[in-house]
Amino acid sequence: EFLIPLVGNCIKLKRVNVSGCQATDNFLKAASVLTSLISLDISGCRAVSDRGIKYFSDGARHSGLFCELNIAGCKNISNGGIISISQLHKSLRSLNLNDVDRVSGNGLKHIFQECQLEVLKLANLYRVT
Repeated sequence: EFLIPLVGNCIKLKRVNVSGCQATDNFLKAASVLTSLISLDISGCRAVSDRGIKYFSDGARHSGLFCELNIAGCKNISNGGIISISQLHKSLRSLNLNDVDRVSGNGLKHIFQECQLEVLKLANLYRVT
């Protein structure tokens, strides 16, 4: 994966946008150590799953700086990934879940209970009632 060395060599990155790229769970694991990261856009990255979101959330929650996540159109993320995202509750301010088809109200309740979001995008979540 060509993206993994990118984050390994640029440890002071603040914003990363790999939307539509072939980012995987291993990329998110590598990105989880970026202690200066404040924004990550992985929208449309279909290879990312709940496991990658957990890797990333476990690392990012320790930085306290991370505040913006866009996972719109990530088709392999479900309620398990959303629960992992809720661990970022102390710093997360903006979350885009548009077209994340596998998310339901059960996953979203963790976001609503834990996070103090300023921006939340939920378009086309057909499992949410």
